[in-house]
Amino acid sequence: MNNFEGEEKMPIEELDLPIMIFNCLKKAGIVFVEDILLYNGRRLRNIPNLGLTGAREVVYYVLLKTQFCDWVDKVSDELYDIEEEEKKSNNN
Repeated sequence: MNNFEGEEKMPIEELDLPIMIFNCLKKAGIVFVEDILLYNGRRLRNIPNLGLTGAREVVYYVLLKTQFCDWVDKVSDELYDIEEEEKKSNNN
């Protein structure tokens, strides 16, 4: 993972997240962008009350405000796979 000067220490307030998503992250103990970067797609999706849509929004805001493209690509792919798994299990 690439580190860009200061971005990993950016408080999540600076991501300008929707308030519901911001509150979910705060309750999960996520304070800085570096905390988010420790999460994979499944772990991010499993944050209480965040869900798949909220996890995608977190990825989107990290992409908008930082240069952590490798993390964004990896987690976006994982979230897509999770969505496909959930669709399959709902069809059975």
